[in-house]
Amino acid sequence: MTLLLSINVQPAEENGNIKLLTDDKGNLYSIPNFCIAEPLYRKEFNKDLSDDKTIEITLIDVFKPKHNKLNFCKSNKITGIELKKLFAEKEGKDLNKFRIRLLLNGQEIKDDHCVLMHSKEPQVKIQVCINEIPKDEIDKEKKKNELTGDNENNLENINNFNNTFNPNNIEEIN
Repeated sequence: MTLLLSINVQPAEENGNIKLLTDDKGNLYSIPNFCIAEPLYRKEFNKDLSDDKTIEITLIDVFKPKHNKLNFCKSNKITGIELKKLFAEKEGKDLNKFRIRLLLNGQEIKDDHCVLMHSKEPQVKIQVCINEIPKDEIDKEKKKNELTGDNENNLENINNFNNTFNPNNIEEIN
């Protein structure tokens, strides 16, 4: 209330509600809720994933909505990363060089989320935002992967190691 008095405004209503304010000249100001309290963004995702069915999915590029559409029928348990791969393949884009975001009902579909978590509808339209990753970011990621050993070649070597030293392949020594 001290802040309001310091700028010469007071609540227009006697109950002290600061949604409507008046100044000393009688001007009325309407204050939106987001200025009064922090907005609460809490999305509850559908946790019941037992409703597996085929749905019609449309991926729409938000930057070229008339030209870049992809329609197909898939399980509603398809994940974000699978959708990104389908779109990237259709557009001939490399996922390592392009950042793709998927938006459904105002929420981003994360790589590990499935469509069913965001919608139970039989038809969904998913907006796709695709942007080229700046070369310096790609270079930083490559250097990080080289330092941590987290690149495709090392991953292949690890898989080969795991296959070679599979406990099923080890014979018991008497």
